[in-house]
Amino acid sequence: MIGALFQLQDLGFAYPGQPPLLQGLSLTIDAGEKILLQGANGCGKSTFLKLLAGILKPQAGTLLLRNKPPSEQSPKAFRELVFCRQKASDNLFGLTPGHDLEAWRLAWPERFGEQSVRNLDDPLLDMLDVPYGKLSAGELRACTLMWLPLLSDKFWLLDEPTAGLDAGRQKRFAEMCAGKVDGGFLIVSHSPALPAGIFDRVLFMANGNLRERK
Repeated sequence: MIGALFQLQDLGFAYPGQPPLLQGLSLTIDAGEKILLQGANGCGKSTFLKLLAGILKPQAGTLLLRNKPPSEQSPKAFRELVFCRQKASDNLFGLTPGHDLEAWRLAWPERFGEQSVRNLDDPLLDMLDVPYGKLSAGELRACTLMWLPLLSDKFWLLDEPTAGLDAGRQKRFAEMCAGKVDGGFLIVSHSPALPAGIFDRVLFMANGNLRERK
């Protein structure tokens, strides 16, 4: 679905008992845009993604998802989004990659059929029954990204998706992003593995606000 996906006007957010982390954010994000978000650690990038995903609620201003506040949207509206947190294990549902595959099949049986999964051609498919506790940090990160090709028409909100990946995996992820044509994404990252040419816009967060890097 084309058009404005997110509309923000004077958005502000603070955690309880803390000074404002974000303030005065005004921004429109189209559904097909490819955006890179950068900024110093602790400046609010992860919080910003959680606000877009509807996990947190702003205390000031407005945030609209398809012209409605996330709190007023039906659950169906969020099927347009895929959100991956910064900590890889926070994105995993079960005890093994196979458990996660079963969960994805329950959510989207038409997308996660046997043939579609085989077409991913990912070495991790040979490790579906390996407990997550036996996988390396890089393999855990790769597990959080493994299913994205089957959700390429969704808008991806990805927090440091290449952290911990080896060079081959980083290259594979960058190529996947460059080839994504059905939907956009907003990626928080400072990784040189993601070339600037992938993105339509680069945003920089500092002092609670956003500016566009030329």
